[in-house]
Amino acid sequence: KLKLAEGKTDLLTNTLFEARKFEGHKGRVTSLALSSDGKSFVTGSLDRTVRLWKLETGEAKVIDQPAEITAVAMSSDGKTVACGCSTGIVRLLDVSGAEPMELHSFTQPTSPITALTFSPQSTFLFAGSKDGSFLSWNLGADPPRAMPLPKTEGIFV
Repeated sequence: KLKLAEGKTDLLTNTLFEARKFEGHKGRVTSLALSSDGKSFVTGSLDRTVRLWKLETGEAKVIDQPAEITAVAMSSDGKTVACGCSTGIVRLLDVSGAEPMELHSFTQPTSPITALTFSPQSTFLFAGSKDGSFLSWNLGADPPRAMPLPKTEGIFV
């Protein structure tokens, strides 16, 4: 039971929690990232597509990729999408124009990418992979390049 604002108690019905369904992918959706303004989101799928959705209308821009998509991330300004593939490749896509454009492709000797995230200012991109490795890139460099992890000693908890 839920206590309503006017002090009455009533049972919640499922209609309060109905989800809006977005359809279009032909394969399993493996990842989703919401834009910082909450107006759009990006999905990645095993159907080898990335889709950029408008939350209000449900319209999607389809971006075909050469491999299954296993992770996605969206920059803080919503203009760049990163997609990780089953092949271990990470692609940066400019999605600010009418047609998406590949900005850079990072090829690493690794297993499928399982997680992606941008730093808060979108200066760095971080990825995790199925083999347990962690990858990082400095996107502020021209061209973007791998960011070495600092040398550390000891054990951190």
